[in-house]
Amino acid sequence: RSSSALATLKMDVFAPMPAGSPVGPYQKIDAALNDGAAGPNNLITAITQDFGIPINHYVEVNFDGFLQTVNALGGIKLDFPELLYDAYSGLDITHTGCQLLNGTQALAIVRSRHLQYDPPGVSPSDRAAWPYDPESDLARIVRDHTFVRALASTAKADGLGNPLKANSFLAAVLNQLTIDPG
Repeated sequence: RSSSALATLKMDVFAPMPAGSPVGPYQKIDAALNDGAAGPNNLITAITQDFGIPINHYVEVNFDGFLQTVNALGGIKLDFPELLYDAYSGLDITHTGCQLLNGTQALAIVRSRHLQYDPPGVSPSDRAAWPYDPESDLARIVRDHTFVRALASTAKADGLGNPLKANSFLAAVLNQLTIDPG
């Protein structure tokens, strides 16, 4: 329950920060992490105080760990019904259908905040004419949840059942995790 609440709060929610927070008294909720080693506890305090959501433990994975985890599984398959582009995240889906994404491509998907799509009647090469996704961060949250489900399904079906992939997957994950002392 706590992890899904935390993922949902990751959008641009402004909230009071814990006393003495280096980001000031009121900021985006994810800014609470900007306190070095104390960042995770600062975020937990903010969520607990502001929203009444109890969080007892946390696991943090960095971008490199995310890339390595996806690559250790041999990639993640996702279906794309339309062409997508995001100059900021590096996302560039150049053909439709089911595709195997490597770690770099997967990270571009989950970080995409400026998603553009190829609408009917516009040339695929004219990206300047492609509209931006009107749901912005809300659509990103949905994409992230879809990706996490695909990641879990792939890990269960392909990764953890194969001893070599399981070893590679666990090494990629464990070397890139920060876990609370409890």
